[in-house]
Amino acid sequence: MMWLSMIRMPGNYQLNIHDAAGSKTLDAVQLQQLLAAVKKVTEGTQREWTIREASICP
Repeated sequence: MMWLSMIRMPGNYQLNIHDAAGSKTLDAVQLQQLLAAVKKVTEGTQREWTIREASICP
């Protein structure tokens, strides 16, 4: 398990992004690196991160 800003994430976690241009998969390490550079917004029990990095687009 990896800890990402106090969020437990399995090491085999994958985020799949699909759009009209294609698809892309980010693994846990890539996602951790991207999220480390953005601010987490917490509202109640909901957490939100906005990644404005074009490299994650397919």
